[in-house]
Amino acid sequence: MKCLIAYFSQTNSTKKIAESIGKELSYCDWKVKLVNIKYEKVNNIKEYDLIGFGTPVYYYRLPFLVEDFLKSLPILNNKPVFSFITYGTYYFDVPTKIDNILKGKNTINLGFFSARGEDKYLGYLKQGVFFSKSHPNIQEINEAKTFARSIIENLTDKSKLNKQFVNNKKNIIYNFESLFTNRTLINNIYSKLFSVKKNCIGCGKCVEECPQDNITLDIKKSPQWSTNCELCFLCEMICPVQAIDSVVDMKIFQPILNYNIKKGLKDDNIDHIKIEYKNGKIIELD
Repeated sequence: MKCLIAYFSQTNSTKKIAESIGKELSYCDWKVKLVNIKYEKVNNIKEYDLIGFGTPVYYYRLPFLVEDFLKSLPILNNKPVFSFITYGTYYFDVPTKIDNILKGKNTINLGFFSARGEDKYLGYLKQGVFFSKSHPNIQEINEAKTFARSIIENLTDKSKLNKQFVNNKKNIIYNFESLFTNRTLINNIYSKLFSVKKNCIGCGKCVEECPQDNITLDIKKSPQWSTNCELCFLCEMICPVQAIDSVVDMKIFQPILNYNIKKGLKDDNIDHIKIEYKNGKIIELD
């Protein structure tokens, strides 16, 4: 029996869960193939007997890269599937959105799993807060293994399927934020607000790491942004000389960031540490 686990991971949190599920399925005599859709295309998807989909949560919604991938899937003719996510603070209604897309592809959803992942959102880091550091932790990794075993059980006994997907945080502000960071606004406005300082060394790291291949270097080796942005700010984070500025630094967004941070700090279920973000590095404070 063959299983495909297709996932997107930038900071390795989702990758860890994918690997944990895959390893457990392998113990159950499944031949498992893991594919990070950021780097590799999925071919011949219909040849797999079981398919898993994994993603982080961006702005309380699906990353565009993952949404596009799921919507591009062919009709799968009652193929059994499962899904999993990693998230720093809240995941809102992402599980429901994944389930709705997969239902439209004629699949049988065997289950959903969620675990926290390190929240390296640049807006929070610049405010001195690092949510969910060192997640997924050992407990969550083990829970992912238990989830994998439940998938095998659900394959043989469909009566155990749990088709209810519940939002883990109901608040109109999060719905507003997901709308405020929709693709149209990002591509037509926010992506045009990236700028490069004179100290840029033209190393191309921003080009290499952009999940949407949205950045190119011009003839002077200066980064240029197109209109297919995730607004993940990875380009700004990994720049070795901190030569990139973006919309995350604009004062208009500070009230939203402050609200999110305040809510996160008050939630006992969310780990956090105080940090200093300096020269692209996270420095833990005592």
